Amino acid sequence: MDAYAQMWRAIIRPPRANYDIQDLGPTQFSIGHMSVVRTDIEIIGHRKHKIQCSHFEPLESERQWDEMPCIIFMHGNSSSRVEAVDLVPYVLQANMTLFCFDFPGCGKSDGEFISLGWHERDDVNVIVNYLRSERKVNTVGLWGRSMGAATA
Repeated sequence: MDAYAQMWRAIIRPPRANYDIQDLGPTQFSIGHMSVVRTDIEIIGHRKHKIQCSHFEPLESERQWDEMPCIIFMHGNSSSRVEAVDLVPYVLQANMTLFCFDFPGCGKSDGEFISLGWHERDDVNVIVNYLRSERKVNTVGLWGRSMGAATA
């Protein structure tokens, strides 16, 4: 492969983050006096890729409101939804839910290439629509790092 091909491939096909689902933590746990549940979800994105997602929220019986605000966390280049795990206590204690996912071409989601935000923004739109229609979410905030920030 020539130098030019290596250069553009490094941009649109960075190393894929490899992790075990256990790296997301348990599916049910406590933060202070709040019981939290992690629901793993697969969504079909704008370009028909399977997007692997996780939604952290209070246990149904402990929700303050039926519909809650949600922060969608978008990871950086060569990363995954595991990046969001450290944010869970802060977001949940602020009476919001946290949704994170692997962009197509990253982590455990389908796809070969990334576009550094161009096509990813359409996938985020699919996710926002899903959250509002299926996950009892009203207000949505976007939080991104690096490629995730460009997408936002």
